[in-house]
Amino acid sequence: MNVVKNYDEVVAEIQDKKEICYSFNHGIADAMIAEGIASLIKNGIAPVEFCTGDFHFKLQQGDEMIVYRARNQKNYVATIYYKKDEQEFEIEMLPGYEDVNSILKHRLEPQKHVTSFQIK
Repeated sequence: MNVVKNYDEVVAEIQDKKEICYSFNHGIADAMIAEGIASLIKNGIAPVEFCTGDFHFKLQQGDEMIVYRARNQKNYVATIYYKKDEQEFEIEMLPGYEDVNSILKHRLEPQKHVTSFQIK
């Protein structure tokens, strides 16, 4: 039997996930800069795949942007966009929720968390 969490429990879980997502986003950005991956992508050399932390990113290239996607063991989904025109990276993180039904029942939505950065 599924028991729906109360509103305060759901909001607390969403807040906890927000902190984790921002931590992942900044860790991915720092690793991309430190390992030179961001420079390669900016200079038109997009690796087919690369790893940072728990995430194994695979290239899914588009016309106006370069896109990488990965999922870790806790079902967090990370997407990295490199917007060629703006020369900006955007990391979008969608956390893995154990109880999406409780979130939806309280008329809330799973939240994506976005971090942007540029390199010189």
